Amino acid sequence: MTTGRKILIITLLLLPVLLVAVFSILQTRKQLIADIYKERSTQAALSTDLLKAKLDHLTDIGKAFSSRPVFRQYIAEKKWNRAIALMQEVPAGFGYITNVMLADSNGQMMAAAHPVDSLNQLSSGALPWFRGMRNFNNPYIAGVYKNRQQQLVTSLTTPVPDSAG
Repeated sequence: MTTGRKILIITLLLLPVLLVAVFSILQTRKQLIADIYKERSTQAALSTDLLKAKLDHLTDIGKAFSSRPVFRQYIAEKKWNRAIALMQEVPAGFGYITNVMLADSNGQMMAAAHPVDSLNQLSSGALPWFRGMRNFNNPYIAGVYKNRQQQLVTSLTTPVPDSAG
């Protein structure tokens, strides 16, 4: 037997083994990629559920504070300083709440738990979170945006119903 024939026979014997190995590697790679996407999808679903629970909790806090009878009375009487005094400790009691502001039905800021630059000139009527609350007449959580200090924040807007509801 010549050397060329020996190489041909060895190649023909090894070729199926190489093809099976390549096919096996490709199948394993495909399965690993599918598993990674499934795991990421599961993580995204869990993150969504967790975020929804936290935002629902924030909405419940807003509803609880805005439904207090004394607070509603002060708002109805336009006693903004007394109403915000009731809310003064909210940021200290809830570390994830940085400020509480009160606006009239037109979106004009009337009071804040922490001073806001030029409060009298600040109008939220054109801001998306105020429009969302006005459109749905329910608590409204805005998308994430950057505040004046370039921090990522979101806003919860809660309507304060009058004594008629």
